[in-house]
Amino acid sequence: MSKMNDLSHLLGGHSLQEARGMLLSFWAKYRALFPQHQLWAEVESHRKTLDRCLPIFLHGDEGVAYKKGGVLVLSMQGAFGHGSRASERAKRLEENYRALSDGIPLNFLRTGFQTRLLICVCPKDMYAEDRRVWNALFENAVADLATAQREGVDLGGTAGRIFPIVLGNKGDWSYLVSSANLERSYRRAPKGAGENGDHNVEGPGVCHLCTCGQGTDWEDLNAADAAMDQAFTVELPVPWDRESPMTRELLVDNSCNGKNRFHCIDPWHALHLGIGKAWVASGIMMLQHLVPETQVDKRMRAIGAEYRSFCRRQKLDPVIRRIDIHSFGGGGANEANGTWNKAAVTSNFMMFLQEFCEQRAAMVEGDERLRIFAFGTKRINTFMRGIYSGEVFLPRATAAELSKALYEFIKAYLYEAHASAHLGLPYFPLFPKLHFLHETAHELKRQSEIADYAFNPAVYSCALDEDFIGRTAVITRCVSPRIIAKRTLERYLCHIQLAWARH
Repeated sequence: MSKMNDLSHLLGGHSLQEARGMLLSFWAKYRALFPQHQLWAEVESHRKTLDRCLPIFLHGDEGVAYKKGGVLVLSMQGAFGHGSRASERAKRLEENYRALSDGIPLNFLRTGFQTRLLICVCPKDMYAEDRRVWNALFENAVADLATAQREGVDLGGTAGRIFPIVLGNKGDWSYLVSSANLERSYRRAPKGAGENGDHNVEGPGVCHLCTCGQGTDWEDLNAADAAMDQAFTVELPVPWDRESPMTRELLVDNSCNGKNRFHCIDPWHALHLGIGKAWVASGIMMLQHLVPETQVDKRMRAIGAEYRSFCRRQKLDPVIRRIDIHSFGGGGANEANGTWNKAAVTSNFMMFLQEFCEQRAAMVEGDERLRIFAFGTKRINTFMRGIYSGEVFLPRATAAELSKALYEFIKAYLYEAHASAHLGLPYFPLFPKLHFLHETAHELKRQSEIADYAFNPAVYSCALDEDFIGRTAVITRCVSPRIIAKRTLERYLCHIQLAWARH
């Protein structure tokens, strides 16, 4: 990449020389937050210099391949990029946040092919029945990265060496479980109450970062907070049955349970493709009674018309055209949950519901459940808008405020779940992804208390990575199914040559 002048795709469009100040600023802030990372020993022994260390992340997920089969796509990306919003209007709205930043933008602009780099492709039928293939994929990919970290990559001539430093492993929760061989995860969450009626305390655990679900009730905010604090002072049992090569071979945080935190929580998946769908669906089921229609079908049509009107005014793609009661999990005893699979729908509905409640403020204020729902919706919108409006590092005050906003949303969700259960309504179901949001809020708060900056959780977001997965998966459906991996890699190289040539 360096020989072809393409190294800028890992450095937010800058050359290595242009990015020197940004790299030094990045590592100075990162060291304040993670003072026990193994990288600092390498730097102090003069084996590396920070202006030659490139921060990157790994990402993996499955795409849809030939005949709806699965295909693993593993890639890497720079920790910073070109920013998060393209429009001038959005930049004006973000002015207050950007005035406090120091120029280390997020990696969300440009397409996935311009900002993500493919490592490997493997059809699911090759590893689904043979775990050895899955393990070998990661062993080989990590071995190359570990060598590059240890020995550096020679740029040739007098240019010296660079050292790609992998800071974490990103992906949805399912991918994290598989890639890290996690034993403590949502898959081990009890499906029903035990003999004593308490189903969230004793078990294998639902989180690889703390003991929630393994002696601690993750639905109890105070108890869960204490468990998260403890994870930074007491060594916990490892959350995997077989340690991944990522934490065995690569440089990691040497602090207490630092290896666990190598596998990063994605707030975008946790909210927009998780707990946010239940929040929106449950809220719609409560708010429909504010629409002056006598039948539920007519009320849903009216809400659908308002939603589409909102999207036109905000210049958003509504994605779903038909909206009825089945869009929100149906009626009767079915639990309320969104039936869509596009994160943009959840995001659109979150903004729409905030406006919907504000336009009916008098009626909403008269009902405690509706009032708290409107408050929670506003606070989660504040959080998501805040992290995407910021940069890689958030100033302490901003991080504290966004952490508070997320905490208040979680409290509102738990209140609504309790109130719904008391009334016998199947609204606001409790899923372990709510705990992942709690982990995000706790970490933001913790970092804002120990340093002047906090690492923006949006860095761990996989929103644009889904674009990369989709683009790569399309290639796999256009090549011979007999040699998918080889042909996909060849066509990928052709695609990125075209994509990179445009910029």
